Amino acid sequence: MNEKQRESLLGHFSEDEPFGPINASQVHGREANELLFDTHNKLYKGLSKRPSIVVGRKGAGKTAYLNSCYFDDFYRFVVKLDTAEQFMLVVDAVERATLPNYFAESVASVWDRIIHIALFCELRGKLPQHHRITNLISDYLAKHGLNPGSGFAAVLWHIADVLSDRSKGTVGIVAEIVRRVASTEYEELKKSFLQYLDERDQRVVVILDSLDDFRLDSAEVSRALQGLLKHIGRSNTPRSRIDVRFCLPAELYHSFTQISSNPTKDFQRELTLHWIAPELRILAVHRMLIYFELFFPKRLEQYKHLDSSTKRGARTIWDSIFPRSISRTKYDVHESALSYIFRHTQLLPRHVLILLNSIARSARRTDGNNGLQITEEAIIEGISLVENRIVQEVFSAYKTVHPNAQNVCRACIPELGNVFSLGDLERVFRRHGKAVFHSDDFNDFRALLVETGVIGKRIEETENYIQAQFEYTVPNHLHFSADDMYCVHPLYSGPFSSKVSVPKPIYPYGTNADDPDYRSLA
Repeated sequence: MNEKQRESLLGHFSEDEPFGPINASQVHGREANELLFDTHNKLYKGLSKRPSIVVGRKGAGKTAYLNSCYFDDFYRFVVKLDTAEQFMLVVDAVERATLPNYFAESVASVWDRIIHIALFCELRGKLPQHHRITNLISDYLAKHGLNPGSGFAAVLWHIADVLSDRSKGTVGIVAEIVRRVASTEYEELKKSFLQYLDERDQRVVVILDSLDDFRLDSAEVSRALQGLLKHIGRSNTPRSRIDVRFCLPAELYHSFTQISSNPTKDFQRELTLHWIAPELRILAVHRMLIYFELFFPKRLEQYKHLDSSTKRGARTIWDSIFPRSISRTKYDVHESALSYIFRHTQLLPRHVLILLNSIARSARRTDGNNGLQITEEAIIEGISLVENRIVQEVFSAYKTVHPNAQNVCRACIPELGNVFSLGDLERVFRRHGKAVFHSDDFNDFRALLVETGVIGKRIEETENYIQAQFEYTVPNHLHFSADDMYCVHPLYSGPFSSKVSVPKPIYPYGTNADDPDYRSLA
């Protein structure tokens, strides 16, 4: 780590946060993002397939995977369109260009023009001066009232103004806007720009982030998104020079596929961010070593002979800092410390980092150990202090589709055991759930609890634990038979005081470092 890299990271690590930032949007600068980004996992390898859609739950690392384009030599230029305000301008512009009897094809064309014109504005100042392509872009933008260097928002306001001028009582607005911002001149410019990239073997990527909070029940938003999905579905072909990478929240995935006019085509190039315990341990160890290098370089020396990017190396480093097992829990069993920590997450990097920073703070407060030597007591205390925060994050991520999830859990989880039957769930719904769910539909009630990962399906019971599967580890929906037994996720047991009907801990599938990779079994 050189001095510049060190300076870029110092603001992100401290005694209170030795595992670093939990949110990639808080990390500024290419050096810091590149050093924090872990490339030693199956997910990173998936980027080589140039996905057009990155699907992940809140905290899965979507922003980090989008930002990885900045230090990927595959792309010469990266253009990021990442604020809700900008996206809503796009929605507004597309909506003004849309009639009640619209075609997704037409809206996709509007998206194509909007994205490419924004791209030209962003790249105008980065291309060689006095080059033919630079002059063509400057001339085109000037004709449409867009100065060189105009940002994305300026493009959108320009298009919105055009639509406002022409939308009053006009029929065929989509055709009009396409003619206005596209035309033969636009197609020639686009062709010339692609030729420029071809001659230099260069590629451009446009990335769209921050799309977690949208009213998908709005017809206006649905129209705009349907066109966007169609445009994205055509992107990132083997020979394309301009890629689009769209960040899509997994919590709304099924809603987006319902909006899509052709899900098979629109989602044909997607990457889903599903994590497993060994990868999360490697990520955690990677952060530990950065902390040591910044503040305890002598401690780092003892790990120089280990490859922290491998399962074996990461496990050896982890075991030198964390206890091997935990026994002082409400269950009379010895648990792996790693499994105990990870079973209080939904296998998301942000959840793991929140817990580990809290555990480290507890260890420092009780033992005064700034160099990270974690005790059993620190693990139990650290988790108890922040598990409700993680639960609130999950509820926040699902607020669009399940706005009353917290009230449902508060009323129903205390009435359920950690293992229960379908009949038990139906009884709790009748007595406690209906009033807060505001519906008589039991299937919708169960869907809320399953989709948010509050309850799952028992798949195996051993002498010491019960293994359960939760929906966040399956590619689509988790299905149940009438005879299946249900389990409450350990993350919710504490905050909502579920009963212990079976005196064994619940192990969500994928929590144990020795579990098979569930992504390969899908």
